[in-house]
Amino acid sequence: MGFEREGRRSRKGPEGSASAPRALRLAGVTLAFSAILVSFSCTPVGFRSRGWASPPRIEAPAYYAELDRTTWYESLYVGLDLRAFLAITWLSPALQLEQAGAIAQMRGLSQEEKDELLACSEEEQGLYLDFLLSLYTARRAWNDLAAKDSIWRVELLAPGGAVFLPLSIERVFQPDANLIALYPFISRFATTYKIRFAATDEEGEALLPAGTERLRLRLISAVARSEPHWRLKEEGRVGTAANGD
Repeated sequence: MGFEREGRRSRKGPEGSASAPRALRLAGVTLAFSAILVSFSCTPVGFRSRGWASPPRIEAPAYYAELDRTTWYESLYVGLDLRAFLAITWLSPALQLEQAGAIAQMRGLSQEEKDELLACSEEEQGLYLDFLLSLYTARRAWNDLAAKDSIWRVELLAPGGAVFLPLSIERVFQPDANLIALYPFISRFATTYKIRFAATDEEGEALLPAGTERLRLRLISAVARSEPHWRLKEEGRVGTAANGD
């Protein structure tokens, strides 16, 4: 199952309406999570590189192109009041495939190690839906997604109207240069989170069965509201992506 990006959005919050696997371990390679990596050639408005230096990059144009297609960017307003910026990536099967090649290049892995990395990734595709979020809020206290009493509610909206909550939301403290190379939108002005959902419901049924047209998330608080979504299409086991209306 692949998906197509439908465009970058700028949206307003609740009072305005223009609103916007297992960790991979291999030869010392520990991935924060193998379903969420994002990059693009230009840093979008609201996200800056760390300090004055440009973010580190690797020679992996196919990876960065797929990363761009799987990332949703949004500016959240209430009236004219800017509340938050966010960038969120879904690590789709297509992205995971390109990511394995990028990591192998970055780490100098052998073909055998790369194959093991891919096998680990494929094993988790049936278990989890993983996302990486970079969030800036106008007030630091609002940026608390990983807190037990967070002001935010994060949901996955399944076909048919069912709503699912994450298995976990984990803050990434001090992202290193390798992670930033994989997700150039990561910024010291924003906070990075790993968000993981189960890929199946309590009966073992896939949350995104064949024929699903969109993958939808929802982030809700009194501060702002966002509904990132990705339009899906069937293209065999691995496809391409796009986000938007």
